[in-house]
Amino acid sequence: MLNKLKGIIKSRLVDAGYYGFDTDVRLSYSQMGEDLFLESIFLNRNDGFYIDIGAFDPKLYSNTYIFYLKGWTGINIDARPKSMVAFKKKRPRDINIEAAVSNKIAKKLYFMSDAPALNTLSTKRAREIPRLTEYKIVEKKTLKTVRLKDVLNMHVPKDKKIDFMNVDVEGLDLDVLRSNDWNKFVPSIVVVESLQNKKSVKSKNSIDTFMKSKGYVLIAKLNVSHIYQLKK
Repeated sequence: MLNKLKGIIKSRLVDAGYYGFDTDVRLSYSQMGEDLFLESIFLNRNDGFYIDIGAFDPKLYSNTYIFYLKGWTGINIDARPKSMVAFKKKRPRDINIEAAVSNKIAKKLYFMSDAPALNTLSTKRAREIPRLTEYKIVEKKTLKTVRLKDVLNMHVPKDKKIDFMNVDVEGLDLDVLRSNDWNKFVPSIVVVESLQNKKSVKSKNSIDTFMKSKGYVLIAKLNVSHIYQLKK
């Protein structure tokens, strides 16, 4: 069973255009092997700091869990009610925050799906879910949103370097990026879910344009995950 799982992960990485793995494929906790790609960047580092917005689950579909196992720490943020119960139990070294992040402080509808990984603050995305997937919206809840820069000002230790930031909020990822203070909180690597222009790594969209304006270059695209690196 384990060998079969390794084969599936390997084939998905090849499909995504990533060939930098050993013959003995490592177990990935991400959806498309993003954590393995990030490992190839940070190599054997056993300490570091991450920010995960739209963290969803401490282990499942997580781009940060493999680093937590290595000894890294970070901040996990998710809007799903009671989502941090599991994080506090399984990721006690991390700072775990239940919050809905957007570019404005406001009250917004939070759409909850029967597949919680698809929960979203985006009305457009909520309409797409039953049309493009086998899932549906089962509940709505009004949440007060916060800006990322306010959360980080409160919780990031002084002078702490952010090694990478992960953003996956189902459709409003650009709003999250815009809510950061890019003069103060500057990750070396940013992973963003982009639901635009899925076919080409070179295709440009609003997230690509925004990240370029902040000094980042697109270095990989693993399905809908765009991975950016700060220019040196």
